Amino acid sequence: MLSVGNHIAHLLHHHECVIIPDFGGFIGNKKDGFLNQKDHLFHPSYLQVSFNKNLINNDGLLANQVSKSEGVDYQEANAFIQTFKDACYAKLNEEGRLEIEKVGVLFFDEEKNIQFQQSSKNYLLSSFGLQPQFIQPLVQEEVKVVPIPTKQEKLVARVATTKVDRPAEKVEKQAKKVKRNRARRGLAYGLLVPVFIGGIFLGNQLTLVNRGDVNLSAFGGFIQPNIKTYTPREIVTPIQSTDTTETPAQTEVKPKSIIEVNEPSASNTAEVTAEPVTSKNLNYHVIAGCFGDKSNAEDFVSENKANGYASQIIDKKGSLYRVSIQSFETRKEAIALKNELKNQQDLSSWVLKK
Repeated sequence: MLSVGNHIAHLLHHHECVIIPDFGGFIGNKKDGFLNQKDHLFHPSYLQVSFNKNLINNDGLLANQVSKSEGVDYQEANAFIQTFKDACYAKLNEEGRLEIEKVGVLFFDEEKNIQFQQSSKNYLLSSFGLQPQFIQPLVQEEVKVVPIPTKQEKLVARVATTKVDRPAEKVEKQAKKVKRNRARRGLAYGLLVPVFIGGIFLGNQLTLVNRGDVNLSAFGGFIQPNIKTYTPREIVTPIQSTDTTETPAQTEVKPKSIIEVNEPSASNTAEVTAEPVTSKNLNYHVIAGCFGDKSNAEDFVSENKANGYASQIIDKKGSLYRVSIQSFETRKEAIALKNELKNQQDLSSWVLKK
């Protein structure tokens, strides 16, 4: 029994857990050093060993240690450990207490549970051989405080004084106050002017929207219409104009999709300023451009006529002059010219019935 206790103590120096099969296991937990305030002893770090009766599976650690140390085979070592285990149970049941040398004492408590009390041996290798050290407590010398006699002070009543501004200081404060008020008024006026102007502009735009004759150009520089620059093409046709001068670049708005618009012959917002349509039967017009400047519209008409088309300004819709490259009696003829312009000259147009 003593030999097995020595083997358990040896294994606790190198392993955290040593199990006695079918009996229980000893578990080691490292604890930091501490100071005992009562006896002024500083104890080094140590390994606290506890017992767990539920660790009963044979991991072979103790049997292997007994086999090497006692010079027996593994089976004989297991049999030796079983004999040790039976002796431990017998002594616990008879005396209620079992001491394993160099390990500790096992005993039953009032509820017949096995308890363990560790021996004083330290199993932590890093603290091996270290003993508790006595720490000399600090003794504070008593300092005597000698009271210093003080003279009795006379109570002096404080008189409340009222601060009186001097004339120069009063004038300076008033000047600063007036300056601050002027600065605040100027800032207020500066903020109100943009708001007032914006209100006037917004009111004008809302008026135009309510009247129904608003377009992108009515918003001034805030919204720019999508205007393309028209560049005349040099096309040789049987009817050649004698005028060899190039027409200036014109600004036009070309539709990107094919739209056929049917409008009444008379419109409240339309103002016809161009040549009247010669034939009442030419009701389908191929519109190739809309211009805000009448001179640009007239230049575009001249260029189309030079290319052999019967071009003319149809009317003025809102603020735009609508230019027809040619007019026809039937929609079929107008669509045919529109497709020809798109395929041959990549010129977008649309058909207006008027």
